[in-house]
Amino acid sequence: TTTIIESIGTYLPPKVVSTKEVLRACTRRILFPLERLTGIRFRRMAGDSEFSIDLARTAIENCLKRSEYEAEDIDLLICCNISRYDGPDFNYSFEPSTSIKLKRDLGLTNALAFDISNACAGMFTGVHAADGYIKAGLARRALVVSGEYITHLTRTAQREIEGMSDSRLACLTLGDSGVAVLLEKSASPEYGFQ
Repeated sequence: TTTIIESIGTYLPPKVVSTKEVLRACTRRILFPLERLTGIRFRRMAGDSEFSIDLARTAIENCLKRSEYEAEDIDLLICCNISRYDGPDFNYSFEPSTSIKLKRDLGLTNALAFDISNACAGMFTGVHAADGYIKAGLARRALVVSGEYITHLTRTAQREIEGMSDSRLACLTLGDSGVAVLLEKSASPEYGFQ
């Protein structure tokens, strides 16, 4: 048994910010070739009314628009974002989990739903877990999603960073986005994850 990606949905917030703009906004001047070293010229930043769950929700909606399946056809929903920043004024949410909220909001009535958190490798971990459910016959169709709203960490680093050896330098590379993949069993073992 192999697993394939049946559809993909993404969401990139409309605001585009360059690495040069990020460095210019730092309180202390940072003389570090961040763009040249990372290759990151631009990143997307969510607006004042968009948060982690909104990015994930839009990615799922885009994924389902491209899919031959409807929300009620999904057996498994795994949410992989590390950010739980779901509202203004640093409104963090831990319970109910993001997957449960998305299940309710999007009509994924038949889906087993849970969250996995594994930092930057979260989506790969979620895909791996979903692949296991599909191979074991515990799910026919699995939706793996992440909505990351983490550029507030960039703004904090811009105020606090002390120089190019500061561990917060990595925070200047962050961006916001949502992604969802719908996985299912392949019709042929020669196609799919090997």
